[in-house]
Amino acid sequence: MTQSDAETARHQKESVGGVFERAAEGYDDGAIDFFGPAGRDLVELAHLRPGERVLDVGAGKGASAAPAAGRVGPEGHVLAIDLAPAMVAGLVARAEATGLSNLVAEVGDAEDPPGDTGSFDVVLSSLCLFFLPRLDVALARYRTLLRPGGRLAFSWFGGDDARWEPVYAELLADVPAEERRARRPGGGPFSSVDALEEAVRRAGFAEVRTHEVRMQVAVPDGRTWWDEQWAHGRRAQLERLAELGVLEPTRARAVAAVDALREPDGTLAWRPTVRHTVAVA
Repeated sequence: MTQSDAETARHQKESVGGVFERAAEGYDDGAIDFFGPAGRDLVELAHLRPGERVLDVGAGKGASAAPAAGRVGPEGHVLAIDLAPAMVAGLVARAEATGLSNLVAEVGDAEDPPGDTGSFDVVLSSLCLFFLPRLDVALARYRTLLRPGGRLAFSWFGGDDARWEPVYAELLADVPAEERRARRPGGGPFSSVDALEEAVRRAGFAEVRTHEVRMQVAVPDGRTWWDEQWAHGRRAQLERLAELGVLEPTRARAVAAVDALREPDGTLAWRPTVRHTVAVA
């Protein structure tokens, strides 16, 4: 890797870490419950067993780390790392409040987590790996950290809810064309299940399987939805809208577009597909 590539990777990590540091106060704490169910689904598919040692990378406030700690029990151990110190503080507070003494959280890089060779039974990552500038480097590191026969389990975005296209269109309406990007992070190996599974196999993993879960996420109303966009990765987009001086008109249009999705029976829901990929070291 050239010095230029290394500098680009460092800048990308700093940018992502900064966004989530600023988003941490409200992250996974609001009225729209998405990260929690996604994290629990991942833990379920990882088939954690009592006494196992788990590494959770990009752990946020513990959407997968907390249920993992509950699953492995007091004889097991979970080390959760996140690049944003405020996220780690939130996870520490959650562990203390819920009595999860087997859960330890610390600041760390999901691309290069700490640990000795073969020191973990499972590596988990819920909705994080698509942010990494060098997925191949991260996967190789996870392979080293896992004992033979250990498991890697991570989640990523599949198809979105097509009914929400008008909402996403409003978010981009006042953004210069050259700045418009995919609404979800990823691309490259995350562009398809086949591409992603091949990347995992190239890193030395076997028995690679991807499970798709269509989620049903209740949304109270457009205003609540907008407010919670500040508490996760979309915050970067909203901050850019503020820089452009178009935040308020975008907010008004997006909130109206969300409220227009309410169904005749009163339901207002977002139904994305989340993919969970599991592999054996």
